[in-house]
Amino acid sequence: MSQHPTLERDSGAVTGWIAVMMLVAAIVFGVVLDVGGTMRTQQRVAEAASEAARAAGQALSAPAAANGTGAFVDPGAAVAAAESYLAAAGVSGTVTAAGPTITVTTSATYDAHLLGFSRTVTGQAQARIARAVEGAER
Repeated sequence: MSQHPTLERDSGAVTGWIAVMMLVAAIVFGVVLDVGGTMRTQQRVAEAASEAARAAGQALSAPAAANGTGAFVDPGAAVAAAESYLAAAGVSGTVTAAGPTITVTTSATYDAHLLGFSRTVTGQAQARIARAVEGAER
């Protein structure tokens, strides 16, 4: 008969608990890593859309802007400027120029490292060209 019967009965109990906690920690680490990666990808495509719209907004019709009669978008140049920015940023997207508004929609796919999922995220931004004289839009 052993001097400490309770020690023999509890033998290995901590090992099982540690194994379960390590598994839980690995799952939590995977969720944090992959959700964070998805959020970074979402932020990257949203920022790319905003910057591409700003680049497109610089493409004004030169004659009207030069003589001060108005600020009008040159649709071809605006789309080309935004697409050039998106290509340099490595983000795919579409650009439309309708009237004074330029809309850029971007997308990218995030492939999870640990949890094995794939998610496509999108971003969208608009730039509107407006002529202002003494603070009032005209």
